[in-house]
Amino acid sequence: MTTARTATPGSPLALLVRASLVPSLVGGAVCGLFFLFVDGSAGLAGAGLGAVLVIGFFCLGRFVLEVMRVTDAGVYLVIALLTYCLQVVALLALFAGFQRNPSWETHFSTTAIGVTVIACTLVWTTGLVLASRRERTPLYDLEPGAR
Repeated sequence: MTTARTATPGSPLALLVRASLVPSLVGGAVCGLFFLFVDGSAGLAGAGLGAVLVIGFFCLGRFVLEVMRVTDAGVYLVIALLTYCLQVVALLALFAGFQRNPSWETHFSTTAIGVTVIACTLVWTTGLVLASRRERTPLYDLEPGAR
């Protein structure tokens, strides 16, 4: 078994863009076109909102973690957990605002938001899993002279 890495050009952010961001944008566009025909402009707006929510959620978290990557592992873990908690609180605040204002349902299709969020999340996660399988990052560093 070898621990040699495959040649992946660019930074981890370039891998993120190739593996997850672009397919998620395509998935959001496909959902938008589908819901444009099903629900009209409310479906398109709902699919767009769902795609923006998912892509914004994942990109913000990944960007913060990339910036903090050079810190100590303990600090990195605290920042990762804090970022995730703040993202969840922000989503709860957004959905609570939607709940308080029922007129938003005339502008956005709730079905389109839900389906697009699920689809884009699945596409994003699948892209990252496939990219990490191709990247072949060793689980540990081998000492010089070791097998």
